[in-house]
Amino acid sequence: MSVLQPGDRRECRWIGSVGSDDDSRRVPMLVMVIAPSGCVVIRRNETMDTEKRLVRAGFQVESGDVAVDVRQSPTRPLQIVRQMQDGHPLYTYADPDGCRCRYVGDQGAYQRYEYLLRRDDVAAVLSAPLL
Repeated sequence: MSVLQPGDRRECRWIGSVGSDDDSRRVPMLVMVIAPSGCVVIRRNETMDTEKRLVRAGFQVESGDVAVDVRQSPTRPLQIVRQMQDGHPLYTYADPDGCRCRYVGDQGAYQRYEYLLRRDDVAAVLSAPLL
C-alpha cells in the first residue's frame, strides 16, 4: 500500500465494488455513527441560542451545582418551567450539562423572551431561500 503525498492526484476509493455486500453494511454503520453526534451538535446550538435569548430578555443567571439541584426540584433540564413564588409566576430554565447554571425570570422577562423567540422565527423564515 502506498501513502498519498501532497499534490498526488490519485483517487481514494472504497475497498470493494459499488453495490457489494460490504457497501450495504458500510452506509448504515456510518449513519449510526454520524447521526447521533450531529443531533448532539444541533441540540447544543439550540441550547446556546435559547440561553442567549433568555439573557437578552432579562433572565438572571444563577451559577452553582445545577446538575444535582435539578434532580431535587420541579425544574426540568433545558425546558422553561413556570412556578408560583409568593403569588407571582417565576420562570426557570436549567442547563446542568452546559453552563451548569439556571436562568430565572419573572413574567416580564418571559414575555420578552416569547417576543424575541417569535421575532427570531420570523427572521429565519424571511431569510430562507425560496424554492
